[in-house]
This record gives sequence, C-alpha cells and structure tokens, in this order.
Amino acid sequence: MQEIQNNLMQTRMSLGLSQQDVAVMLGVSRPTYVKWETNLNIMPIGKYEQLMKEFERLKELKKKEG
Repeated sequence: MQEIQNNLMQTRMSLGLSQQDVAVMLGVSRPTYVKWETNLNIMPIGKYEQLMKEFERLKELKKKEG
C-alpha cells in the first residue's frame, strides 16, 4: 500500500499538480485529499478510479505538448 501512496504523490508532482489542484479535480477539500494521499485505505474506490483517469488524461495531454 505504501508503494501505491508514494506513486500517487510522485505522479501528482510529476504532473505539476498541488494537493489543492487534485482536491478540486475530485470535488473534495484539500484536507480530505491530504488524508487520502497519506492513508489510501480511506479513499473511496470511486474517487481513486476518478483520480487515476484524470492522471492518465493529464499524462496524455503532457505527451502531446511534449
């Protein structure tokens, strides 16, 4: 689980996103997202799936800008 949490933070940072940016994308407060990023066990699966889709979309956009 720790590896997934580290990957979540690394991916967010590699995309140039702040925790606030991700919180806004997910429609939650920054403190809520911070809790999820540090304790993935409490993140609702639907929000995790939404985040993964957004990260993939942003990675593709970044590649195109390349």
